[in-house]
Amino acid sequence: MKYCLTGIAVAALTFAGCSEPAETTVTDDVSASEVQSEVGEAANSVKELASQKKDEYTAKLKDEMAELDTQIKKLKERSTELKDEAKAGWNERMKTLEAKRETAKAKFDELKNASGGALADMKSGFEAAWSELKEACDEASAHFNDSESK
Repeated sequence: MKYCLTGIAVAALTFAGCSEPAETTVTDDVSASEVQSEVGEAANSVKELASQKKDEYTAKLKDEMAELDTQIKKLKERSTELKDEAKAGWNERMKTLEAKRETAKAKFDELKNASGGALADMKSGFEAAWSELKEACDEASAHFNDSESK
């Protein structure tokens, strides 16, 4: 029992020295309007950054679309060299390519005008259309090169 009381006394003294620190008080009073102002400024900064990133992204896409348009134009110019048999199939490929180009252009316009949550949806829609267009353009180029060599 003597050891038990000694243990309790030691524990009591140990825990007495481990009391919680006194609370600190903030001397600066912050009003709700100041907090709202700060939050508003932060939200505006986020919006500006998102808008800037969107502008950079759409500018890059616009350049890539211009490059692809140049490639399509070159394919059209080279198609005049094809023989009649190859030209019929080629014209069908070009119609498909141009339709995919129009779809990608429409998706690009939607992306440029989108904001907020719709932006992510428009981005994925454009990227799908863009992928199909690039694939069709690559196939047309490969087909032209095959037709040209025959």
